[in-house]
Amino acid sequence: MKTRIIKLIGYTIIVLCILASCDNGEGFTYEPYIRGQDWSWGYMHGAVERPLTGEKISVSHVQHPSLKGRQGHRYMLLHRPDIEKEGLFRYMSFCFNDKEAYNYDVNKRTKDMLPSLSILRLTLVNNFLEGTILKIEDGDLFVDLDGGGFDHNFNSSISIEFYDNADYVDHVAMKPLRYVPDKNNPFLVHLDIVEPYTGYTPAVVLEGRLEGVLYREDNPEDYMIVDISFGM
Repeated sequence: MKTRIIKLIGYTIIVLCILASCDNGEGFTYEPYIRGQDWSWGYMHGAVERPLTGEKISVSHVQHPSLKGRQGHRYMLLHRPDIEKEGLFRYMSFCFNDKEAYNYDVNKRTKDMLPSLSILRLTLVNNFLEGTILKIEDGDLFVDLDGGGFDHNFNSSISIEFYDNADYVDHVAMKPLRYVPDKNNPFLVHLDIVEPYTGYTPAVVLEGRLEGVLYREDNPEDYMIVDISFGM
């Protein structure tokens, strides 16, 4: 009995020491994502300018597990009837223009945090060749079918969605301002580096630059100039 009590006291002391080390910040720490190994690795550096309002938004982000994911991406293999084989789709979404407000509860946001939120959505389809420049004319991930319904867009696409209130992101009843490419002025994606992921075949590491103008769907005089280097 005495031995059991001593063991219980010993375990209690160990648990208290672990809790104390966590409180002091000396416990578990998040390690940065590793390029080519961690699927969530990624970065964004550059600026987005909106001349109509005079806004110039600096973007500097390196994805890290200690922060709420601001840059999400994934890949899918989908059958493409236009080429009669599977195609590789790479999706990326990046939240910006919120001064981290989106990462906090409403009651924890300070006055210098903007409640608004902008999301850049990029889809790249097949032919990821190093040194190429993709010309993107589409702004939609899905396309309507003639007989009704919809399907994946087999062309690469890019858009920016702007929400006045970040709490309504992806809310069905809340339609954001959308900025998309003009077919007469395609958006450019420079693919400077294309490398295979370790253990994620057929996924690849992509690095390059986003360069171009996206126009508001219902008012082309309102547009956003994008110049951002990226990795995903």
